[in-house]
Amino acid sequence: MRSEEEVVRAMDAYGDTVRRLCLVRLKSREDTEDIFQTVFLKYLQHTKPFANAEHEKAWFIQVTLNACRDLLRFWVRHTTVPLEALAVRADEDLKQKTLDALERRQTRSAPRRRPLAVAFAALALVVLTTAGGLAYTTPAAAVSVDADASVELAVNAFGRVVGVRCYDDDAQAVVDATPVLHHTWTQAAAALSDALSETDGATVTVSADSGHCERLLSDGGAAGLTCYALDPETAQAARDAGLSLGKYRAYLALSALDPTVTQADAGEMTMGELQQCIDACQGHGYGYGQQDSEQTQTAGETTSAGQGYGGHHGQGHGYGHE
Repeated sequence: MRSEEEVVRAMDAYGDTVRRLCLVRLKSREDTEDIFQTVFLKYLQHTKPFANAEHEKAWFIQVTLNACRDLLRFWVRHTTVPLEALAVRADEDLKQKTLDALERRQTRSAPRRRPLAVAFAALALVVLTTAGGLAYTTPAAAVSVDADASVELAVNAFGRVVGVRCYDDDAQAVVDATPVLHHTWTQAAAALSDALSETDGATVTVSADSGHCERLLSDGGAAGLTCYALDPETAQAARDAGLSLGKYRAYLALSALDPTVTQADAGEMTMGELQQCIDACQGHGYGYGQQDSEQTQTAGETTSAGQGYGGHHGQGHGYGHE
């Protein structure tokens, strides 16, 4: 069992987030206080160590969402409200009440808990020990948004963003100013596309198992996004190369036309610059002759499994508005 000092620290660090999540989903201050105390009671009883602060924060978010879902008995079906936009804080009075409640539970020799609170705690425990409770925080797909900078989103099976990777400082600055965690991936990709490029918009590339990937492409098209697909094996090669999915797709297309281009070269270029090089190669801008025309055709054929790149840029699995 954790100490009171640990609980106080956790309340200071995550109390605001827990309360905001409860208010967004429950719309009731009374229910929010009840769930708030339930969450920190579970933390008091949770003895397994956390890998790091991000792991601990993810645990609080997951337990809070599960507790709210147990109370409501259905998933919330309205547009997600960014937590940072709510002027809601866990005040000192609520924190003190929770500490008092925890102390009473610890000191009573024969504690008597309200039946409703016991039921909620039992339900939360069942959910936490099943795959369903972990599904929300488990990535099922990757989506990269590439323009002047590159951002990669980890997307869960419900289409929500549960992780963000920035490939440079410019991308980090954009993400800091554009909250995307727990939004739908189409909302996040659209917002990042606008923020990352002031002119032509961004390229969106998705990677997941075939069935899930088709659904993502369809959702992206319905949201007005132009999307490309990358198979999981090629996506892993992109990560090994330190490139985003979109940049690696463009690198494959360019290297098929100009074998002298390296992965390091691609990493130094923006998506706009990569596309300009591809267009120049296809238009013989580098002085290539008939032999390179044949190479372009071959590149389109040999990279067709990548879906959307090669000698036919913008075709294949491109969805959305032309």
